[in-house]
Amino acid sequence: MAADRGNGDRAAAAEIWTALYDFCRARYAQQLVAVGELGLTPGDLKALMWLDPDEPRSMRALAEHWGSDASTVTWVVDRLQERGLVRRQPHASDRRVRVVALTEAGATLRAEQLAQLREPPAAIVDLSPAELRILRKVVSRLAR
Repeated sequence: MAADRGNGDRAAAAEIWTALYDFCRARYAQQLVAVGELGLTPGDLKALMWLDPDEPRSMRALAEHWGSDASTVTWVVDRLQERGLVRRQPHASDRRVRVVALTEAGATLRAEQLAQLREPPAAIVDLSPAELRILRKVVSRLAR
């Protein structure tokens, strides 16, 4: 088995990767529909997922982390603040800097969305125990 590592069939790898990509994309599309029903945009969801409930971040740090410009971050934060999901506050050690923090409502919504994203879809739940063991082994290897 060890001799087979790194010598995979590129066509099979491409087929598997395409199937995984399509599967994940479909799941993400379903999540966006659910988020849209809450009146949130994909950018809002991205922001909620990247904001740490225990660590407020500066607008500049968010822009760098998201690979966005400052105006986009401002627009998203304004939307989230209007919904009561985030607040701007002074940085703990540098009063010149404003940071973005999740409100209790924002942290709750974030936790709910994470739970939904992490809920295994029926296609995985319905796998046999043997298939799940194989998938766990493969995914664990991929995650390394």
